[in-house]
Amino acid sequence: MKPLQGVKVLDLSHRLPGPLGGKLLADKGAEVVKLEDEKLKDPFLEGFFATFDESFMDWYKELNSQKKVVRLDFKGAEIKAEMAKWIEWADIILMGLSDKMALQMGLSADEMAKVKGAKVVLSMGASQTQKTAMHDLNALADTGLLDMHVAGQTETPLAPPFLPVAGIAFGQQIALSAVSLLLQAQKQNKTIVTKVFMQEEIENVFAPFWSKHLRSQKRTKFLHNGAYPCYCLYQSKNGDWVAVAAVEEKFWLQFAEALNLKIELTDRFSRSPEVFSQVADAIRAKTTAELDNLLVSKDICVSLIRHRA
Repeated sequence: MKPLQGVKVLDLSHRLPGPLGGKLLADKGAEVVKLEDEKLKDPFLEGFFATFDESFMDWYKELNSQKKVVRLDFKGAEIKAEMAKWIEWADIILMGLSDKMALQMGLSADEMAKVKGAKVVLSMGASQTQKTAMHDLNALADTGLLDMHVAGQTETPLAPPFLPVAGIAFGQQIALSAVSLLLQAQKQNKTIVTKVFMQEEIENVFAPFWSKHLRSQKRTKFLHNGAYPCYCLYQSKNGDWVAVAAVEEKFWLQFAEALNLKIELTDRFSRSPEVFSQVADAIRAKTTAELDNLLVSKDICVSLIRHRA
């Protein structure tokens, strides 16, 4: 099912959040055209980011493969006329241009507010309150969410979270905002010009899971980040990793029986290092094949961490 079939999206963003938002809209059937400067292109494809880490080029491909990429001379004499045609074509415009570039191309907020019809012009910013530049890691730090990651750590330097979670969450919010605003624009039959901010959006997404009440308790360890032995990652005899999520009573009982663990049922929620060690030792005593046979084939929420081809 492609619920956004017939919706036209003009993607003027670059790097991660905006292009991810455009990808998610394309996944649902929208026709997405990504406009890039023919000289500068997207920084993930060519330039600073692509130069020091080729993984960004792969991200570019994954985020934009469903889109039609059109490259124009953003400083050309005809750019305003060309952009006017694209704006007329689109239902949703994802704006990732600097204010200076948008002004030069006839795409300033004031100009966009004059556009007729039911359209959405959605710009992206770092923060409503902070005027400094911001990357993914800064957004996590400034919202206080990164405090959970560093709590109790003594290693330095310390690696950040394994994915740019702030940028990914922001990209999802961009797509959701675009569709929501398009519904509003269609009801009102007018163009809506607005802006979303990464810091505030990820605060809205993640704050419910680490509420003010939980923060007041000084808690940084929970079920989902390794507080309990029943929900953690362990290593097998031959070095492969196993994801154990045997939280419910029925799952834990089967898990403990399969590994001959002499651990009380309630101790699956113990924070004692000894309990963690017992589980770790039992898993480390088995090969991956043995664990696969003993655990993974059963319906007890235990999985081998597969290596993606």
